[in-house]
Amino acid sequence: MSKTYTFYRRFLSVLFCLLAFSYTTYGHTPPNAEANREKSLEFIQNRNQWNKQIKFRAELPAGQLYLKQTGLVYNFIDPAGIPNHNHQEKTVAKGEEKVKAHAYTVDFLQANPKALLSGTGKTEGYRNYFLGNDPDSWASDVPAYQEITYQELYPGIDLKFYEHKKKLKYDFILQAGANPDVIQMQYKGADKMYLEAGNLVIETSVNTVTEQKPYAYQIIKGREVEIPCKFRLEGQKVSFLFPKGYRKDLPLILDPTLIYSTFTASTADNWGFTATYDSQGNMYSGGIVFGTGFPVTTGAYQISFRGLVDIAIMKYNPTAATGPASRLYATYLGGPQTDIPHSLVVNSNDELIIFGTTGSSTYPTTTNAYDRSFNNPASVPSVDPLNFNVTTYIDGSDLIISRLSPNGNTLLASTFLGGTNNDGILGFSSLLTRNYGDQFRGDVVTDAANNIYIASSTTSRDFPTVNAFQNTHGGGLTTSTDAVVCKLSPDLSTLVWSSYMGGTADDAAYSIQVDNQANVYICGGTASGNLPQTTGGFKPTHTAGQVDGFACKIGSSGNTLLQTTYIGAGASSNYDQTYFLQLDAVNDVYLLGQSGTNYPSSPGVFSAANPALQGRQFIQKLSNNLRTGYFSLSFGSGATSNTYNISPTAFLVDNCERIYVVGWGGSVNASSAINPNNYVGGNTFGMPVTPNATKSNTDGTDFYLMQLSQNATTLDYATYFGGSGNEHVDGGTSRLDKRGYVYQALCGGCGGTNAFPSTPNAWSSVNNSSNCNVASFIYDFAVTNPVAGTAQSVCENSAPFQLIGASPAGGTWSGPGVNGNTFTPSATLIGTQTLTYTVTIGNCVTRATKTITVNPLPQVSFTGLSRNSYCLSDSAVLLTPSIPGGAFSGNGIINGDKWSPRAAGPGSHVIRYTFSDPNGCIASRADTAFVEVATLLAGPDESVCALNAPFQLTGTSHTGGTWSGNGVSPDGLFTPSRNLTGPQKLTYTATIGNCTYAAEKTITITPPPVISAGIQAGTCENQAAPFGFAPLTVSFRNNAQNGASYQWDFGDNSISTEPNPTHTFQKPGTYTVRLSSTFGGTCNETSNVATITVSDIFIPNIITPNNDDKNETFMPMVSCQPVSFELFSRWGQRVYTQKNYTGNFDGKDLSAGIYYYLLKDPQGKTWKGWLEVVK
Repeated sequence: MSKTYTFYRRFLSVLFCLLAFSYTTYGHTPPNAEANREKSLEFIQNRNQWNKQIKFRAELPAGQLYLKQTGLVYNFIDPAGIPNHNHQEKTVAKGEEKVKAHAYTVDFLQANPKALLSGTGKTEGYRNYFLGNDPDSWASDVPAYQEITYQELYPGIDLKFYEHKKKLKYDFILQAGANPDVIQMQYKGADKMYLEAGNLVIETSVNTVTEQKPYAYQIIKGREVEIPCKFRLEGQKVSFLFPKGYRKDLPLILDPTLIYSTFTASTADNWGFTATYDSQGNMYSGGIVFGTGFPVTTGAYQISFRGLVDIAIMKYNPTAATGPASRLYATYLGGPQTDIPHSLVVNSNDELIIFGTTGSSTYPTTTNAYDRSFNNPASVPSVDPLNFNVTTYIDGSDLIISRLSPNGNTLLASTFLGGTNNDGILGFSSLLTRNYGDQFRGDVVTDAANNIYIASSTTSRDFPTVNAFQNTHGGGLTTSTDAVVCKLSPDLSTLVWSSYMGGTADDAAYSIQVDNQANVYICGGTASGNLPQTTGGFKPTHTAGQVDGFACKIGSSGNTLLQTTYIGAGASSNYDQTYFLQLDAVNDVYLLGQSGTNYPSSPGVFSAANPALQGRQFIQKLSNNLRTGYFSLSFGSGATSNTYNISPTAFLVDNCERIYVVGWGGSVNASSAINPNNYVGGNTFGMPVTPNATKSNTDGTDFYLMQLSQNATTLDYATYFGGSGNEHVDGGTSRLDKRGYVYQALCGGCGGTNAFPSTPNAWSSVNNSSNCNVASFIYDFAVTNPVAGTAQSVCENSAPFQLIGASPAGGTWSGPGVNGNTFTPSATLIGTQTLTYTVTIGNCVTRATKTITVNPLPQVSFTGLSRNSYCLSDSAVLLTPSIPGGAFSGNGIINGDKWSPRAAGPGSHVIRYTFSDPNGCIASRADTAFVEVATLLAGPDESVCALNAPFQLTGTSHTGGTWSGNGVSPDGLFTPSRNLTGPQKLTYTATIGNCTYAAEKTITITPPPVISAGIQAGTCENQAAPFGFAPLTVSFRNNAQNGASYQWDFGDNSISTEPNPTHTFQKPGTYTVRLSSTFGGTCNETSNVATITVSDIFIPNIITPNNDDKNETFMPMVSCQPVSFELFSRWGQRVYTQKNYTGNFDGKDLSAGIYYYLLKDPQGKTWKGWLEVVK
């Protein structure tokens, strides 16, 4: 079965609009199960232990809330699956170990993607996450915060998540002029979304989430004016509507809300009497129980029922997310007879003070108690105050005062107080017993020093008095009661002072207050016409024969009754009583009571002009000295109804003089067979309620809650509250705190029903008894108290800033560092500073505080720059900060934490280390590093020939340095060599100032020139030596490389500078050809290319083949190539031929004579002539 979750959404605006949210969940644990107290909500920061999109995470009941940059993720788990995943589970069947879950998201549309998420209010302790084996997913010392703020999520709009008044809420905070229309939230992943009765309902597969309809109103000219507002749902997009707009210059007030309501879940009959609160907003309920079955907690002071009727105390945390967590402790308290609580209060140590009555002689007391003995002798008759025969004090009654530790485990102090007759209760037939439960009225309060004050009544003539203003009982019948008022030390060991207050008839005190001067004020009812010190009082005389109310002011020492006054409508009323007394900021006195007629309504009060708003309940304001009446009013179901409506149970006047009233009425208070005469009866029909009432209709038997403005001029708020049963209080007082929160205990569900409203996080929404259970509730009137804004954290060097976020506008700021509305941080303000925002509206001066924590700057430094100056050639130095995690900046920073002079370059450089601490405070430390600079020249580059002689290098800008490199000596003598060719980089190193510099020059060494050349000398290339016939044309081929210039000398006085010339030798001869090459600089080379022989052509014209080895054959010299040879007779007849003539023709086969020859080379060149053969 899916669970249901309810979200409460509320608005506040003071030149801004605040949207508030609270989270609750249904849950109930059987009453005999021990509840585990859960921690308050925490927003845990993501430091890489989760997905990077998550900024913070908060645990919710059965789920989590994830805060992202511009959105939320809700993740819920089906609670039905959780029992299978606990430490006690021994075996889980395969396939059954999965828990059903459902997540949905909320995206803030068009929101600022750079909105700053910041946390304030660090919670105690840190968390460590070591997830998996990847250290990148580990995080230690992870903080958590009470509040998270999205700053500037929309223009002029912040979003704040926080725990307010013990409730989880989020606020959209709108500055003046901000537009609420830009707030748009896109829901994704929900199964279904719809509006129902104005509420936003979000259904998932495991639960239903309900965001209550928004309600807002403003106080305009002293009257409450509702400001309509509602959800707008378009698909799954949610925004907000103010159909009629609202005043931007006035507060927009929070809707009154039921904060917490629960049964005790006792299986034994359990009746409700009294309730109170502590500084944490926890609630304490006090009642009685008639047997075993009250769900006590382990370790409670008294875990067993001791007999007849015991006191039953339960402490609740109304902000707990679940029912089991909301019960903090529960204990019995009492002895074997009847024990009943009348009033509860908590001292400044959050220790519970219980004031009541006991009939048990063994009621628990502590060793140093003022009185450890029950004071009634056996002769005291039993008394049954309610005439039910179930709350009978068999041996009479004494007062008891007890003090419990905050955890309910220890009885810190406890004492009896009384005489030898009945103390603390009114008889069933007393003239003062006019409402059911009046029998158990009385009150307890504490002062700033935790002294304890009580107001009650006694029939004892020997009630202990100390430093009394009235030492003796006023007299009358033995059953007549006098009021008693007492002051006890905090440890209940000393009765500081104690006094009767009464006349000759019945008197009883019901309420007590202490002012800041320790003066004491009490009120109650009296039938006595001779109360002391009434002269000069507001009403100095008693209405004869009737019951009047009264009020007294007692000096701080207790022995002086400063003033008494009767309270009543006069002769027209047969009955008036004052049940509660309150003081305002100037100690004027307010009284709440009942009257048998319409108590006068002063001009200007809300009911004065409308009799339909008047009735049998009244409020009277008096001066501090009880002599002057400032105003009065009656209220109820109408001046003519003659109906008593409520029996008052709680009353408050806050710092703005707003007035709060709580009471119950109905059939339990009616006359009946068991009470035929005294009870005033009546019902709750017809009482005024406001349009925004939580419950505007009544069955006649309900609680009634009312808030009036200062001087009671306006009915700010009024509502009924209750179920379908006969809710009532069996006696005693409940309370309101100054915030306007009601803490009320009652008797609910009588008859074994569950007919009383409970909140989702109730300890129990079920009455487990066959009859009644103590039901307790907290109700927030949601008054507009000043808001000073959220706590802030700044740095000591932060710029002055405006204090914003306070409401209502127009207040004044005070506190350290404040000038007007500007706060200026400084080193003298380091620590948490409390600033006060004071708002004055008429006579109402209210204050709110906020804290600004001024954080010191982190003290950072770094080491590594140990010298005044550095050289460019120095190695990088490691910079070591005093606090790691920051960043270095400046010229020359490499690899994050090293400084390189070479990377920095010459000159002065500021190196800074900047560190931001977890509070966002940024501190930096700077140091200066100087990199020296000088110019060193090694001289110009040069080119030399490898064969050059050694020479001294010159041209450096500074002397005294050292040379290095190939071919050079340290003192700069360079020796060229055939083994060093090409560019040679030489380094010149010299010390200038503190630094050593190096400069380079390049000497290019030209290798020894190698000259080779080829020739093409006509057709005679194949000769052993160059040879040809004039004119001989020769082509020269230059094989030298990289020469700058060339010169050919052909040996015939001819010169050519062409690299590859062609030359014709015209004359025969022998010629030596030379090639000179210049290779740059002084590098020159000359080489003989060839010796060329040039011959003339020779063709012999006679041969003599006579074997004398002279002219034997025809040997022409015309070409180096083979020639063909033909010989003809004079008649043209060819007589000889040879294609490749070899010089062997000797004419042997021819006769002597003249012949003609033809020579022809392969190129077609011919030679012709005659040849004579001589034999």
